[in-house]
Amino acid sequence: MSEIKVDTIGPRVDNGTLTIGASGDTVNIAGTAGTGFPAGATLSGSTNNTVVTVTGANAMQGESSLTFDGTTLLSTSGASGATANSSANNVVADGNSASGNGISILSKNDSNGGIFFGDAQSNSRCIVKYDHSTDLFKIDTTAATAFIMNQDGIITKPLQPCFIVKAVSQTNVTGNGTSYNVAFTSEIKDVGGNFSGTTFTAPITGSYILTGHVDFQGGNNNITNTFLHFETSNRDFPVYTIKGGAGGGSGTQAGILYGTGNEQGMGLGGSCIADMDANDTVYLRLTVQGAGSDQCDITANNTIFTGCLLA
Repeated sequence: MSEIKVDTIGPRVDNGTLTIGASGDTVNIAGTAGTGFPAGATLSGSTNNTVVTVTGANAMQGESSLTFDGTTLLSTSGASGATANSSANNVVADGNSASGNGISILSKNDSNGGIFFGDAQSNSRCIVKYDHSTDLFKIDTTAATAFIMNQDGIITKPLQPCFIVKAVSQTNVTGNGTSYNVAFTSEIKDVGGNFSGTTFTAPITGSYILTGHVDFQGGNNNITNTFLHFETSNRDFPVYTIKGGAGGGSGTQAGILYGTGNEQGMGLGGSCIADMDANDTVYLRLTVQGAGSDQCDITANNTIFTGCLLA
């Protein structure tokens, strides 16, 4: 091995360029740790615009699959795990996006492009991505897609708390002033599994839109007051109230009670926006007064309760 010992190596002219080795060469720099290079530092790889990384205590190398030309950062092979992107997705970050200044994140070979946000202490992560196969912009959690927007700007939120439930017949539940929480046993939809029996439990603090409709029968001419409420942990929301008598009589007298005799009934419905804290509950509550006994029955066909997180 040849050896040259000098105090300083510099370019031939002041402010010139000093070149050590040629393309493809390996340059070994021996020294003492803390003097600029660690002892035995090695710099290998010399692809044009290659990004240099530290690969060990005493080694550096040019990453042939990661280049930066002053404008574009290009990865030509995907990473895996909770790093920059999935193994199927190669990323181009370009300082000149199509709309002007900014950063463009593009997928290679028509695959899906995305940004991964992870927690080094767990497997939890969030992925902001473009789905090439469907032309949809999505935000994914670890387990599922939480946000979808199409090219027309239409947004859906598949994990948004939402329920649609239907009642079965319930006999002699009110009529003499009893406040009754209507029971619903048929779940048409329950995103998040937050509805059970009579009760919706808010999974998160927010404003919820609630709608309900109750049919009852078994009333009579003596009915005085009728109330339909959404009863929440924070407050009561009355949505349908009749005070001082329901009309009575046969047929559809007064346009309120239907039926005749002791089979008279009524359909009640309404909606509200309720402020609910996490773990607050809400019931659809019916109260009929003046019938003489709790002889009013909930009918199943038109009794329904719905709700959804609004904001």
